[in-house]
Amino acid sequence: MKHPFLSKLLLFSFFIIMLYLLYTLNYHQIFDFTYKVTFESSANGKLTAHYITAYTSDTPNHIQFAKALFEKGRFISHPLWHTTIFLIAKIFHTSYEYGALIASTFYLMLWVFLVYTLVSKFLKNTLIYEKIFVTFTICMIGPLNIPWYDPMIFQGVGSPNLWHNVTLWTVKPFALLSLFFTIQGIEKKSRKLLVYAFLASLLSIVAKPSFIIAFLPALLLFALIHKLWKEKGFLIFYSTLTLVTIGILFYQYLHTFQSNDSHIIIAPFAVWCINSPNIPLSILLGLAFPTLYTLLNTQSLLENRYILLSWLLTFISIIYYATFAQAGKFYTDGNFGWSYMISMSLLYLFSIIEFFSKINILAWYKKYILLTILIIQLTIGIVYFYAIYNGSTPYFIKFQI
Repeated sequence: MKHPFLSKLLLFSFFIIMLYLLYTLNYHQIFDFTYKVTFESSANGKLTAHYITAYTSDTPNHIQFAKALFEKGRFISHPLWHTTIFLIAKIFHTSYEYGALIASTFYLMLWVFLVYTLVSKFLKNTLIYEKIFVTFTICMIGPLNIPWYDPMIFQGVGSPNLWHNVTLWTVKPFALLSLFFTIQGIEKKSRKLLVYAFLASLLSIVAKPSFIIAFLPALLLFALIHKLWKEKGFLIFYSTLTLVTIGILFYQYLHTFQSNDSHIIIAPFAVWCINSPNIPLSILLGLAFPTLYTLLNTQSLLENRYILLSWLLTFISIIYYATFAQAGKFYTDGNFGWSYMISMSLLYLFSIIEFFSKINILAWYKKYILLTILIIQLTIGIVYFYAIYNGSTPYFIKFQI
């Protein structure tokens, strides 16, 4: 589509549709959330409890956290989303709930906008509808699934796109900006871009520290591979970011893990095993497309720094998820798995962009194998979003043929 007006109209329509979907999803999760228990009496008089939920998400809980933070002074280690809804509520004289609706929609749309911006940057010669399709694919794609093995889409496998966690929505744009500006700053030897990366990284910490705890060791491995210790600008950036991050994380740790009921423990595979009977298979399903793409195009690890750093980030995140746990009432929540979910998003983003940038020069069998897997995972992702959009609980959505 080469006509400028039609191109702009198509792009505008895409963003309006995404805005409508994400706004209404958030509206349902805030105002239509229900949780009730019904009891059924059996023939022998025994009561059986049935739990009914609709539009399950973390949003109602985090709204209460925001109220506790600003009305009672309760400490929250990652308050960016909560502060955003408080400011919106104060500026527009509305409730925390409507503040949450606006804030969550904003952060989700910021992610969509940044994805489209990167797609446009790296796929300059593609038509507008192709860029929109790639953007939509990145924003909606889910994990691979083997229905006859385990029909559950999310449990144990994870997904590059999740639709129930507001702090994850908040951190993803800053995680993307951190990685992008870091690579750009390194390649262009630009201290200005590294400053942007530094600021984005700091915002990611107050959004959700799950990204930075994996990003710093991954970036260290990346620096060793590319011998970046010779670059003075990078050394200043990395050492400063590390020192500031340690200080912030130490402060968060002291105020978060203060009791025997809430502390970090080493529990190899214990939490992951709760939701996955086969962890290696779950990893392969969760990372199906980028794994297959990398195996079929091993030179991408040497040529594409974004993919290499994303893979290192994913590797570190898997170690965290498999090794650590939060003791106490949050043990089964798998809070060390959030790093993995963030890294999956970034790995899929850069793998899909590179795939479409090279689709015309790939061997035909590679092209069709990768397209097949991509379409299957996109279908699963759309099924997953549609189910959540209609009120299903994210953890128990199935993909069945």
